[in-house]
Amino acid sequence: MPWSRRLRGRLRRCSPGMPRVWQAMPKATSRMSSAVGSPLLARRPEPGSSAVEVTVQRARLRPGAGARYSEVHSRIPARIEAALRSCGVIRWQIWRDGDDSLFHLIETADGFDVMLERMRLLGPIDPEWDQLIDALVDSADDSFATLEHVWTMTPEGQHGGEDGLAVPSSDRADISPRPTSS
Repeated sequence: MPWSRRLRGRLRRCSPGMPRVWQAMPKATSRMSSAVGSPLLARRPEPGSSAVEVTVQRARLRPGAGARYSEVHSRIPARIEAALRSCGVIRWQIWRDGDDSLFHLIETADGFDVMLERMRLLGPIDPEWDQLIDALVDSADDSFATLEHVWTMTPEGQHGGEDGLAVPSSDRADISPRPTSS
């Protein structure tokens, strides 16, 4: 099964009843272009905009697949990159912890679920890539999870919990270095 379809399946199982991971800023109202026939093809603002949604996920690799996974992700196929961008991915970062755990930070313009639906409508993009990733990523039901947002600090203040609303940091404590006693 292609990695993108498997990912969508895992997310559907994880998402019901789970809070939205977090939003970098409160979402703006959807802006649809009258020239675009489908709301799924509408474009949204760039990174740093109030419409950017951030999703964080954990995935598990098959035993011994860590180095190969990193190697093939040094540059993904142009067709995959283009498809992800056209579906609303603004930024996608992957970190590897050891040889078996991956953490994905995904910024989307219209939300993660909309991006997944757009990918579904595109259909298979690169079957060889799908096979390669499927050979590296664990396909067990418990190997994928969307992580719950706990806390974030930004220049605007602190963001906590599901709503992602900023709490101004007007009462910042002075944390200047203390003189050392000689």
